[in-house]
Amino acid sequence: APAADPADRLRALEESNLGGLEGENERYMAVRALGRIGPDAKAAVPELVRLVSARDPDLAAAARAALKAIDPAAAKMAGVK
Repeated sequence: APAADPADRLRALEESNLGGLEGENERYMAVRALGRIGPDAKAAVPELVRLVSARDPDLAAAARAALKAIDPAAAKMAGVK
């Protein structure tokens, strides 16, 4: 089968509902993947802003990094340095 189009992969990640994923590890991996996608993952920004204050420090750090990679202005507005 041909490799999935990056837009299809992004839709799949967004539709996975980051806030509803069962385990912290799955959320962490999804957030890292969104960060690697970069600006094309802009639809995930609102959820990433929420995850910046996650109780899990690794998840929060991944959300900050992803937010900076996807939308530096939104990251700055969310207080991410």
